[in-house]
Amino acid sequence: MLTAALICLLVPLAAFVVQLFLGTRLPRGGDFVSVGAIGASLLAACWIFWQVMAGGEPGYQWSMVFRWVEVEGFTIPMGLAIDTLTAWMLLVVVGVSFLVHVFSIGYMHGEDRYHLYFGYLSLFSFSMLWLVLSDNLLGIFVGWELVGVSSYLLIGFFFPKRSAALACKKAFLTNRVGDLGMWLGIMLVWKELGVLRLEQVYHHVGAGAFSSEATLTIAGVLLFVGAVGKSAQLPLHVWLPDAMEGPTPVSALIHAATMVAAGVYLVGRLFPILTPDALLVIAYVGALTAFFAATIAIVQDDIKRVLAYSTVSQLGYMMVGLGVGSYFGGLFHLTTHAAFKACLFLGSGSVIHAVHTQNIWEMGGLRKKMPITFATWVISTAAISGFPVLTNGFFSKERILGDAMGFGLHLPQHFLIFALPMVAAVITVFYMTRVTIVTFFGEPRDREKYEHAHEGGFEITAPLMVLSAITLLGFAYAGPFERMVTPPSSTDYAAEQFAAFHYGESLRTGALDESHGAHAAEAGRGEAAHEEPAHAETGAEHHEAPWGPHRVDAHSLHTGHRAVLYLSLLALILGVALATLIYHRKRSQEALARRFSGTWRVLYNKYFVDEAYQAGVVNPLLWLNRLSAAFDRVVIDGAVNGSATLTRALSSGSGWSDLRIIDGIVNGIASVTQVFGAAFRRVETGRIQHYFAFFLAGTLVLMLIRVY
Repeated sequence: MLTAALICLLVPLAAFVVQLFLGTRLPRGGDFVSVGAIGASLLAACWIFWQVMAGGEPGYQWSMVFRWVEVEGFTIPMGLAIDTLTAWMLLVVVGVSFLVHVFSIGYMHGEDRYHLYFGYLSLFSFSMLWLVLSDNLLGIFVGWELVGVSSYLLIGFFFPKRSAALACKKAFLTNRVGDLGMWLGIMLVWKELGVLRLEQVYHHVGAGAFSSEATLTIAGVLLFVGAVGKSAQLPLHVWLPDAMEGPTPVSALIHAATMVAAGVYLVGRLFPILTPDALLVIAYVGALTAFFAATIAIVQDDIKRVLAYSTVSQLGYMMVGLGVGSYFGGLFHLTTHAAFKACLFLGSGSVIHAVHTQNIWEMGGLRKKMPITFATWVISTAAISGFPVLTNGFFSKERILGDAMGFGLHLPQHFLIFALPMVAAVITVFYMTRVTIVTFFGEPRDREKYEHAHEGGFEITAPLMVLSAITLLGFAYAGPFERMVTPPSSTDYAAEQFAAFHYGESLRTGALDESHGAHAAEAGRGEAAHEEPAHAETGAEHHEAPWGPHRVDAHSLHTGHRAVLYLSLLALILGVALATLIYHRKRSQEALARRFSGTWRVLYNKYFVDEAYQAGVVNPLLWLNRLSAAFDRVVIDGAVNGSATLTRALSSGSGWSDLRIIDGIVNGIASVTQVFGAAFRRVETGRIQHYFAFFLAGTLVLMLIRVY
């Protein structure tokens, strides 16, 4: 297992190093190096998945811990861990990444810095794999930051274009806000427990080591702030639509399997330690995000931006699922969304590659020119719309909405957590049908672009067909996912065996203990659990069918799922019918904008959130920056420059006194000495008659003095 994990993790890193230093010297920019590396990782991930799933037990856990930093007795451990959730995530990350690599060969051919592009893809894949495989919060944070750096490089790949340069900076800085919250949460966990390894954190929380439930709630919410940034939830969602400035395959990778998936994965990993109050915060943030982003997608003209806001909305669904305790629903939607959203983004890339525009109003009638892209797009659109039975999106979305409605029925004061995503489901069907009609149906709006449009090569169409096939096979892997990826509880890890710490490899197969088996049976619950009558008492400790941390009774869940089946079908019909009625009749964008000018303006400007940030955050910071610059220039530089001027004046005075007085005295003495020396030199002639005359003159002077 260790060998497979290291191959899966380190081969993409090696490919990045090769591309960075040798890419320009390799044939075809060395794209085969990155593709081969991610292919090797995919094979390793498949082997790991087979090993984990072969036993059929949800309690499979393998780990390997080593000393990362050791200074004067203080040791920071680091390790790799694989369980059922890890195995599924490895398949999702590496599988989508492999298809994106293949797609990129055809899409990015001829671009400048082609070798660096594939190197950055390899770095991105390594970063996400490190995050998924890490067994402790510090390791996850390291991968978290590497994902941020990788996204910065790829979003800004076309950095000579100003919009791309600004987009990558916006993504990087926005995520720093979320990362700060996450780091504070990690530090709070360290302060309270003294450990960061996930298994030990679960154990200490289960054993009641946190000082209070309120502190545990604060820690959970702070850690979730990191997920708000990475998974583009309100109010840190603003970076993700702008990330469309990067190459389209990068958008597929970011939106489907790497960066935005990291936030949901983190919440899933932290699920055992999240209190009901923390989960309630997560659920509300997700519900608001799902509705908010879906409404914005209605009016977007850029095909990639429609999909970007769709991603923000779908991530909100995942957060709603986890927030109401639907562990299976939230995480399964993460895996299904990876397939159909990657297919949609790569499909949009295929369209952009064919018509060289991203504006849907310059397209039209492309189903005739691009039949493969059209077919795969329709399949993925059906999945995101929750088309019954045939698509994977139906199983995950229905579970989330059903569990959310059950939660709302059990706690009516929180029914909004269900209502907002349910309305968003109708909107999702509407805007996806709108894009499909405008792009692929009707008459071409730009005849020249239409005439030059054509289906891409094998590198472009093959990933689309594979992803659409996975999208249609949701019924085949929904059951195994639910059976194997069961929600753990911190009480499952409360036994002393989980407090022990050792370096090296360890392996456990089967359920963690008997309580875990019982908990998994209740929380995982098959369809039969929905049909059990509720005989719960009003006391929180006496539910016969407790479910999740919120302890929702089975009757509410059964009622919610039964109602959602009909509501989902109604949402599908209503969304398709409304979009067809408006856009199949060739209503112009301008006419709709005039008729609904107020609403249209608000939605088209994304509720003016960017403007609010500009006015409330950016401009005050710029003003503070200018104030600081002025203070530095006037006060600090004034003091420095003033002291310099004074020093120069003192130096000038000191130099003058030294030159005029000190040197004057010295030079004066020297001058007098020179004068007397010159005079005496005239006396010293060396002639005896002169000396005799001086002698007589001196004698005469002395005699005169004596007489007078």
